[in-house]
Amino acid sequence: MTTKPYPTEPEHMDMEAFLRELPPHGSHTAEEDEYVQHFCGLECYELWRKGESDSE
Repeated sequence: MTTKPYPTEPEHMDMEAFLRELPPHGSHTAEEDEYVQHFCGLECYELWRKGESDSE
């Protein structure tokens, strides 16, 4: 009997480093939203949308 593979949560990038590299949320596209959600995670995405990153 074979076991069924189950999806796992992907590893996300370091949140502080990711937010530092992103441009401010300002005018955005759906593609940017999806990119941030996928590579950084939902918590990071929410911080980015709120503008709480330490971007310079």
